[in-house]
Amino acid sequence: MPETKMIVNLSNRHVHISKEDLEALFGQGYQLTKTKDLVQPGQFACAETVTIKGPKGSFENVRILGPERKETQCEILASDQFKLGIPACPVRESGQLDGSAPFEIVGPKGSVHKKQGLI
Repeated sequence: MPETKMIVNLSNRHVHISKEDLEALFGQGYQLTKTKDLVQPGQFACAETVTIKGPKGSFENVRILGPERKETQCEILASDQFKLGIPACPVRESGQLDGSAPFEIVGPKGSVHKKQGLI
């Protein structure tokens, strides 16, 4: 039987951010700083990090992934919902945000409260 190879990539908690939210967190006209390409074509890790807050706790230094997206979302590990205090955080594929959990993002120049986007 021929050998089959598969790339497995675990992505820890991270944020995909909209232009509007990027500017609210880092300042008007701010541009993301690319540090390395990811396995997914066209996507990259950025130097910028933010703090993600929930009702009970927070995670600091959460990496932003680029490029900017239409909507901001934060992807966390299933166990992270307990520290954040988010009950039954939905398991979704990236980009499927309808009915997802609320959260707050804090950057060096401001914060943004999202009504949904935590998956």
